Amino acid sequence: MSTDLGSYRTYDIPFLEDTRSNYDDWKFRISTVLRLRGLMGIVLGVEKYPPEMATDSKDQDAIAVIYDKWQTRNHQALAEITLTLRKEPLKYIKRHLLALEI
Repeated sequence: MSTDLGSYRTYDIPFLEDTRSNYDDWKFRISTVLRLRGLMGIVLGVEKYPPEMATDSKDQDAIAVIYDKWQTRNHQALAEITLTLRKEPLKYIKRHLLALEI
């Protein structure tokens, strides 16, 4: 799946309400978008957090590329989720840096 950010389409997902009264519908919609974007593996923890450093210096460049790509996908997943939250649900997840933690 392409990660060309220039072609990223925004989906009109209703906000998760402060009362969470629309949680089931919100979860279905956000999960659909995350699957479409190929990000569910990040959110579910299937795509594991890669090491930042290689154990062998000759592999460092390859590890850095993998790490950077994973971080970009993690940030994409975080954005997809957080941009659909109202104030109350958002305050509980602001401190998380990994989509898996939400």
